[in-house]
Amino acid sequence: MGICRKCKTKDSLISDRIGFCSGCIREDFSSVEEQIRQVHRESRVRFGLPPEPPQSPTMRCQDAALEAGLKNVHLGNVHLLK
Repeated sequence: MGICRKCKTKDSLISDRIGFCSGCIREDFSSVEEQIRQVHRESRVRFGLPPEPPQSPTMRCQDAALEAGLKNVHLGNVHLLK
């Protein structure tokens, strides 16, 4: 059972790793955003990926949530479709 670090709600749907309930994420994202981004960076590094997705103005990956820019295929990007 996870506990929200912001509002202290206890719920089985709260991730121990992320540490915030969906209500706090939705209602006050700006106050939890950096902590969530840090968890994401740490997770990427554990999987051998760069902390942030590579960015490049050369090509855009339409499948990636952020349409990550691709200059060359880099580890850390979702995939590249031809």
